[in-house]
Amino acid sequence: EKGQKSLEKGQKSLEKGQKSLEKGQQRIELKIENDINPKLDALLDGYKQLAESQTEMKSDINDIKARLEAQETEIPGDSGR
Repeated sequence: EKGQKSLEKGQKSLEKGQKSLEKGQQRIELKIENDINPKLDALLDGYKQLAESQTEMKSDINDIKARLEAQETEIPGDSGR
């Protein structure tokens, strides 16, 4: 009888602890879903925009280099001076 009551008390304590853990887990999941995921999405979007900008700038630099090289070949040398 005494042992049985002790076991029941321990089981109720474990159940209470489990419910507390479940509530904590729900809070963490909500925090991740509502706070962290949007921030990660924003960071990823920013990274993608930076990468696209770098690609555009590299392309622009290559175009400028090509035009500069074309102009250098069109300009006659100053060997007559």
